Amino acid sequence: MNRNNLSKARSQKMASQPVFQRLALHSAIALAMIGGSYGRSAYAADCVSAIIAADCSGGLPLDFVNDGLVIEELAVTVVDAGLELNTTDAVALTLSNLGSGGLIFTDAFGSTIIGTTGIYAYNSGTDLTIDATGSVTGGADGIKANNDGAGVLSITVANVNGGADGDGIHAYNSGTDLIIDATGSVTGGDDGIHAKNYGAGDLIITTHVGAVSQGLSSGPWGTLMSAGIYAVNHGANLTIMSSGDVAGYGYGISADNTGDGVLTITSGAEVVSTNYAGIKATNNGSDLIINTTGTVSSGSVSTSAGIYTQNHGEGMLQITVADVSGGSAGFGIYANNSGTDLTIDATGAVTG
Repeated sequence: MNRNNLSKARSQKMASQPVFQRLALHSAIALAMIGGSYGRSAYAADCVSAIIAADCSGGLPLDFVNDGLVIEELAVTVVDAGLELNTTDAVALTLSNLGSGGLIFTDAFGSTIIGTTGIYAYNSGTDLTIDATGSVTGGADGIKANNDGAGVLSITVANVNGGADGDGIHAYNSGTDLIIDATGSVTGGDDGIHAKNYGAGDLIITTHVGAVSQGLSSGPWGTLMSAGIYAVNHGANLTIMSSGDVAGYGYGISADNTGDGVLTITSGAEVVSTNYAGIKATNNGSDLIINTTGTVSSGSVSTSAGIYTQNHGEGMLQITVADVSGGSAGFGIYANNSGTDLTIDATGAVTG
């Protein structure tokens, strides 16, 4: 039986199961996990329940949907090593919670997940949490997460790869905080990390030593928008902390805080752009603070700045840097402040 027939057969099998039966299965698993009594001896992996084991590997996508009629939350867990999902014509792993609780996906075993989108997650309850320690790859987005719930969107990942027309991580939150923590490489054709927080809380992005968040040149936005890290916050504070190199076709880091808090960018490695500014930061809250110890450089456009900042907030604009280079007809550092103090401290060479 070919993949399409298998997929059709699986869909027919799912359709033939009474809705209450499938929800009851999810309910039992969710309650067991909440109560701390979850164990492999209690629930076997069948690739339809919320227990995913290595023998679920193959070309079939996995879909987990909670309509919220019986249980409030959806909790999906990988329970052993060796899981490989690889499908070229569908989303590899779909997670959807329409209940009033949270959506939780946990993989502590380094699974390989490959699809048109690697992981798609939607939540309309409270928190949406993704914890993936393996490799996630999408022909479009690697991970696409949308939290329309009232809580936190939290994404903790190792290696994530988006396609030529997608993002490595595409995250949208309308709850409270949006938190992304990447321990490995994150790449995408449009943006490496694309994060928008319309919630009332903070947007926090952390990349670690050795991590590269890179927007490539072939995305549909071309030179205009592509970035290693693209972040927009309408809540409170916007914080970006990068210990690894960040590279982008349009911008290395592009950060826009229209919230009422502080915009802070801290980088301990290289931040580079192929075309425009290495770091572009705009703030309408209070303070705008940039602290870099690695090299920050603009791209090929001669009028570009290495660091381009505009603080329309009520606080200070503070820039502390090592080496910064702008375009031949541009600025090493461009700083426009409408708030209180403007301070620039450069320990290395600044050219433009």
